[in-house]
Amino acid sequence: MKDMLVDLCWLLAIPVPKTNIRKEDIVAKLLDFIAEPHAMPDSGLSDDQV
Repeated sequence: MKDMLVDLCWLLAIPVPKTNIRKEDIVAKLLDFIAEPHAMPDSGLSDDQV
């Protein structure tokens, strides 16, 4: 379960260390992100190119 949460953070560009972090801390970071989403890095593609 912890690996899945870390993968989800990676997909959303949420920085979390892969070692020495509790599952509860990862969940807290995800909930913070949901409460206040951050802008994703620009991929260089416009919406019509995706």
